[in-house]
Amino acid sequence: MPILEEFDEILREATQQVEDALALEDTGWINLSSMTANVIPSAERITTVKEARVYSLKDPLAKRAVALMTDYSFGSGITWSMKDEPAKKLLETFWKAPENKPLLSPKGQRKSSSKLLVDGEIFLAVFLGVKGAATIRRIDPLEITEIITDPDDIENVRYYKRDWADVQGGVHTSYYRSFANLKDEACKDAAGASKQKTDDGLIYHLSINDIGQRGNSYLLPVIEWVKLYRKFLASRVAVMLALARFAWKAKTKGGQAAVDTVKAKFHEEEVKAASTLVENEAVNMQPIKTESGASAAYQDGRQLKLQISAGTGWPEQYFGDISIGNLATAKTVELPVQKMCESYQAIWQGAYKDIFQLILTHNNVNEENQYVDMDFPVISEEMVAAMAQSMSVLCQIFPQFADSTDVQQRALMILGVQNPNEVLDQLKDVIEGNPNAALAKALRQFREVIRPYLLQEKMTPADWKDEYQGEVPHWAEDNAPSLFAKDFLKDLKAHKATRVLEIGCGNGRDSILFAKSGYAVTSIDIVPKAIELAKANAKKADMDIAFKVANAEKLPYADGDFDGVFSLSVLHSTNLAKSLSEVNRVLKPGSTAFIYIYGGTQFEDGKESEDTIAWPDYIKLLKTSGFKVLKSYTENEKEFDELGEKHKIYVTLLEK
Repeated sequence: MPILEEFDEILREATQQVEDALALEDTGWINLSSMTANVIPSAERITTVKEARVYSLKDPLAKRAVALMTDYSFGSGITWSMKDEPAKKLLETFWKAPENKPLLSPKGQRKSSSKLLVDGEIFLAVFLGVKGAATIRRIDPLEITEIITDPDDIENVRYYKRDWADVQGGVHTSYYRSFANLKDEACKDAAGASKQKTDDGLIYHLSINDIGQRGNSYLLPVIEWVKLYRKFLASRVAVMLALARFAWKAKTKGGQAAVDTVKAKFHEEEVKAASTLVENEAVNMQPIKTESGASAAYQDGRQLKLQISAGTGWPEQYFGDISIGNLATAKTVELPVQKMCESYQAIWQGAYKDIFQLILTHNNVNEENQYVDMDFPVISEEMVAAMAQSMSVLCQIFPQFADSTDVQQRALMILGVQNPNEVLDQLKDVIEGNPNAALAKALRQFREVIRPYLLQEKMTPADWKDEYQGEVPHWAEDNAPSLFAKDFLKDLKAHKATRVLEIGCGNGRDSILFAKSGYAVTSIDIVPKAIELAKANAKKADMDIAFKVANAEKLPYADGDFDGVFSLSVLHSTNLAKSLSEVNRVLKPGSTAFIYIYGGTQFEDGKESEDTIAWPDYIKLLKTSGFKVLKSYTENEKEFDELGEKHKIYVTLLEK
């Protein structure tokens, strides 16, 4: 077949496929005159479920949409807690039963979510036992062939008819009670026959996209667009293959015999890459310029993909096209997406609580003792930060909140702990043995974990006080004076200093060095416990130092009281403009100051904080605060510290 005819045939076939798919006519559309409660006819719904199952596994976009909803909504799994201990033990028997792991473990939760999204509904059969024992199973929606309701109230479901086959091929018909029909009240089916249960299981029916009795697949609005997009891409492949058939054009002098000679030389032979072309004057080889229309095709394909995006609720950058998004969209979850996931979480939360209530009622637990607090993983990092800040504020206002199991459980969930109840049980003995120390240590670890999400937050006085609760913080364990303090002794001597102020003394190690070197030393810290620790160390060293609890932003000293000020790794946690102005105020003219701050922080997980202040702006601030910069440098620390942080440091030697 001549190449042009073959190319035309490929294009015609691709075009016809698209036209056939777009020829909606009356097929599949609803006849409004015969509309029933179920807008999608039963046969069409079954076909859609089967198609959705296939596409959710084989099509990248459909699979991605389902995975996104489950990943964002369920994450590492849900958790729950109860105040009533007997009721809690009953539910734990159900929740932790090995036979229920296929549904209730984090993996089981995710699988149930995916099934609900793909099928549009999920039927959970609960078989009740005694003392909390209960078994839960899924029933294939395609096996549920009739929903039997109260003839006078279609919302009052009495029974579910199930037609199913066992592994040996035996065919069965079963009738299950709904959750609303615990007493097994008889009801007539569509044929007018009275029905009652044939199996002990109770069915909980959870559905989405439901207008009538049955749910419809999450993928229902996009399946046809997924098909078109696949065909569009197949058409593009056909075009590219057709265009790639010939890459070179050979012109030769002479008649058909000359053409045949050249053709025989190249026909059916694969030319290796980077080969050398040899030709005489009679043959002229030129590349064929082919315009694939890729740019226009990208926009055409994008329009199809936008329909899939709109139908599933996920912006297009979530489907793999990183050119659409930016840094902001990469780090955030758009509000509509967040609301969509929260709504989906609420659907499942209601389902689990209903099942819990059924089990508790069956075991004669009073209604007032049935409250279950259920939590889903947070959807975005921004929510982590907001929740952490809220919990921190609440615990400062109401300290008793820190003793709440609910607060502790939620904190562990934010940290990504999958089984917070078990962790809390394991920690219970430790906390009871030394509650203040254990709680303080836990809060410090919690803050360090969430610190990457609070990149622009400064340490508050309350934060610093927390650091000294329970165990001594890591930076207060080393009593050896810093190298920076040792170097500063030379500058103090050069400026003929006599009175030195240290701001943020910690355990007092550098103040002790200055005192041993003959200077009259005053040391402040915003944390009372730090001052107590520093006083104890000074007493051991037999050094007389004036310690005081004070704030660097409002120093309790007169103008020009000191001729040397030293501050190491402290002032970045203050309002720099205020604290630098105060340092300048208490210094005598011509005296010196050493200031070391963190300009930014890099974390082991790759995240970085925004700069406390840019280096040029910091130097400018020092000058406007009344200082002359004698020496200065900035560098990045080489290794991560105990908290998994590396800092950008700003070091300056100043003169007033």
